[in-house]
Amino acid sequence: MAMRIDVTGIAPVIGTLYPPPFDKRWRASERRWLRDAVALT
Repeated sequence: MAMRIDVTGIAPVIGTLYPPPFDKRWRASERRWLRDAVALT
């Protein structure tokens, strides 16, 4: 049986790990880590 992931329940991470000045375009980007939803380590 395949597990379904409800991505709406995953808290978004806002920002970037890029160093300045390369982060300017991505400061407001939003992403969701699927690993947190399925408890990967």
